[in-house]
Amino acid sequence: MLYDPITGELSCVYRTVQEYLALGKKPQAVIAYGDLMGLGTQRALIDAGLRVPEDVGVIALTGTHLSAKAHPAMTVVAQPMARMGQTAADMLSEMIRDGTRRLLGRHIPCQLIFRESFPLPAAMADEVRAYNELAVISHRPTMPVNEEAVTDEPADLDTSSGSEL
Repeated sequence: MLYDPITGELSCVYRTVQEYLALGKKPQAVIAYGDLMGLGTQRALIDAGLRVPEDVGVIALTGTHLSAKAHPAMTVVAQPMARMGQTAADMLSEMIRDGTRRLLGRHIPCQLIFRESFPLPAAMADEVRAYNELAVISHRPTMPVNEEAVTDEPADLDTSSGSEL
């Protein structure tokens, strides 16, 4: 269970992060499967005395309204849920109409929205802005840049340590 509506606790992910940290491990960043998991992760990290994003960055993979209201606001890969649902319904209708059992998958672009929990390194900000300018011209999704979340700190993600969550 991720969220207990009676206690309001993000229990499972919170406990998992606490247990991981109790092993003496500290990730550099966490990518949470969804916004609720991201909220539970951030809460566990903060309760353990770690600072988000200074000590550990957090990115969530849903992009609901909760992510923007979190403290710190969460960086997200925003999923276009309505479009995904409509595409799934269209695919199901096509399968029923044509009598097929399988269809090729569909690619639905999403947006990477940088916020406080995993700020965009300043060295990358110009690249993201340039990408966004091209995206608008070619009607591709953009990667919004929250100017308050741009940092001059270098992106120091050393993957050689094998830290993972």
